[in-house]
Amino acid sequence: MIGSNEVFLLIKSLSRNEKGYFKKYSSKHTLAEGNFYVELFDELDAQEEYNEEKIKKQLGKKRVKNFPSEKNYLYKLILRSLNEFYHNNSIERELRDLLNSVELLFAKSLYKQCEKFLLKAEKLALRFEKYSIQLEITDWRTRVIVAQAKFDELKNFIPESEKSKNSAIEKYKNLSEYRVLEGKMLMLTKTLGYPRTKAESEKYRQLIQTPVLRSKEKALGFWAQFHFYNIFNFYYDAIGKKDKLYEYRKKLIDFAESDKEKINDDQIRYLVALNNLVNIQDELAKDEEVYVTLDKIRSVKSRSAEIQIRIFTYVYTMLFTRNIIRGDFEKNTLILPEVEEGLRKYSNKMHKEFLLAIRYNCFYTFFGTSNFSASLKWLNQILNDRYIESRKDIYSSARIMYLILHYELGNADLLTYAIESTKRYFKKQERLFRFEEFMLRFIEKIAPLSRRAEEKKVFQELKEKLIEIKKDALEIQVVAFFDFDSWVEAKLSGKTFAETVRESVAANFANDRK
Repeated sequence: MIGSNEVFLLIKSLSRNEKGYFKKYSSKHTLAEGNFYVELFDELDAQEEYNEEKIKKQLGKKRVKNFPSEKNYLYKLILRSLNEFYHNNSIERELRDLLNSVELLFAKSLYKQCEKFLLKAEKLALRFEKYSIQLEITDWRTRVIVAQAKFDELKNFIPESEKSKNSAIEKYKNLSEYRVLEGKMLMLTKTLGYPRTKAESEKYRQLIQTPVLRSKEKALGFWAQFHFYNIFNFYYDAIGKKDKLYEYRKKLIDFAESDKEKINDDQIRYLVALNNLVNIQDELAKDEEVYVTLDKIRSVKSRSAEIQIRIFTYVYTMLFTRNIIRGDFEKNTLILPEVEEGLRKYSNKMHKEFLLAIRYNCFYTFFGTSNFSASLKWLNQILNDRYIESRKDIYSSARIMYLILHYELGNADLLTYAIESTKRYFKKQERLFRFEEFMLRFIEKIAPLSRRAEEKKVFQELKEKLIEIKKDALEIQVVAFFDFDSWVEAKLSGKTFAETVRESVAANFANDRK
C-alpha cells in the first residue's frame, strides 16, 4: 500500500497535459468505475493540503468503501497513464517497450518477429550506450535461437555473444567508475565548498589524481567522457581557477554537441552543462557568449515539468545575476512578477538548489533597492530551509548578511541576540574564515554606535581589512557571496549601495580598457 498522502503528492506534481491525459486514460480503462476515479482525482487535485476526511465526506461513505485500496488503485492508474503518455519519450523507454514486445511474441512462439524487434533494439542499445540492456538483448537472442533449435547458428553466436557481453560489461564498469568519481567530487564541493585548510585541499587533490582522470582517452564511451569533463568542472569550480573552469565547461559543451542525438536523449545533463557555462561566461564578462548560451537554454524543447523548471530557473537566475553585478537592481524588480509567478507554479517541484538561487537573487535585489524588510523576508526563507544547513559555505555567509540586514533596519535589540547566536554557530563549526571572524567583530562594534563619525571610523577599518583579506586566495570565495566592498564604500560616501555598485563597475571597465 502507498503512504497516506502519496497519491495527493503525485497528483500535485502533474502538468495540465498529464492531468488531461489521465482522465481520458481512466475513462477508457476502468469502464463504469472510471467516473469514480476521475472524481477522486478531482477532489484530491482541488485540495491545497491533504484532507482525507473531507474527501470521504465529499464522495459519500457508500462510495468510499475501502479508501486505502481505492487510493492505491488510483495511484497505480495514474502511473500507468504516465507510462503511456511518455512511452516514446526516451531511448530507455523505447528499448523497454521493444523488449516487452519480444517477451509477448516469444510466449506466442513468433520467433521471427522476436528477431526483428531484437535487431532493432540491439542497434539502439549500441548507438545510445545502454550497456545493461545490451546484456538483456544478448540473452534474448540466445533464447530465440535455442527455441528454434538452430544449433549451427548457436555455435557461431556463442563466441559473438561472449565478446558482446564482455565489451558491454567493460564499458559499463568504466562508466560506473566515472560516475562514482563525479559523485565523490560533487559531494566534496557541496559539503566543503571552497577548501579552507590544507587538509581540505588535499582531499580535492587526491581525488583529481585518480589514474582514470589523467586522460579522457581512458573513458571508453560518450557518457564516460562527458563525466570526465564534468569532474574537472566541479574541481576547478571548487578551487576557484576561473580560466580553467571556463576552458573545461566550454570543452564539455563542444563535446556534448558533437553527438546531439545522445544529448537529446538526456536533456537535463545538457541543460546543467549549459547553465554552468553561462555562469562562468558571465563571471568573465564574455557578454556576447552569455546571450548565445541563454538562447541555447531557451531553445531546448521541453518534454517534462523538470525541463520547464530548469529553463525557468537558469534563465531568470542569469538575468537576475547580471543585473545584480551591474547594480541595475530596479531592472530586476520589473521581472520579479514573472519570477514570483514561476515560483507559485514550480516551487513545490523545484530542487532545493534552484529554490536557493532564486531566493538569493530576490534577497540581493531588494537589498540593492534599499528595501531591507523585503530583503530580510527572502533571506529568512533561505535560512529557514533545512537544505541550506548542508551548504555550510552559503549558510555561513547568509548568517553574516542576516546581521547586516538587522543593522540596516535599526533592530538594535534583535541584533544583539543575533550576534550571540551567530557566534555560537561559528564556534560549533570549527572552520571559521578570517573574514567571518572580522565581520562578527565589526558588527559588534558598529551595533551600539549612534554617531555617524564613530560609524565612519569603524567602516574605514572594515574597508582596510577587506583589502588585506582578499589577498588570501582561501578567503576570496567567501567574500564573493556579496559585494561587501560596495556596501562599505556606500556607507563611507553617503551614496546608495546601487549607485556605488554601478560606479565600481564603470571604474573596473575603464581600467580594463587601459
